Amino acid sequence: MDIAAELKGKNPKRVAAGLRQKVLIQRRRRDGWVFAAAMNLALAVAPFYVPFIPRIVQIVCFILVPFSILGIVADSVLLRRDKERLRAVEEFIAKQS
Repeated sequence: MDIAAELKGKNPKRVAAGLRQKVLIQRRRRDGWVFAAAMNLALAVAPFYVPFIPRIVQIVCFILVPFSILGIVADSVLLRRDKERLRAVEEFIAKQS
């Protein structure tokens, strides 16, 4: 979609500020998924080395790892899309000034 048509009737600087906030939130969400995947992987592998961790914890963590990876991929795609949109809005603002 054309950025000029999308911003028609809106304040481009406010839209850019909202997009910046959205990009920040998406980045934090992606980082949260990365942390969750790392913790799940660590808890899934830990019972091989530490015998007192219950086996059910290992099983549940192995089940959760693919979902964490899916969250990383999905939020990375959304982050990339929002960054491109923000760049387009900022270029529109610069061209308009």
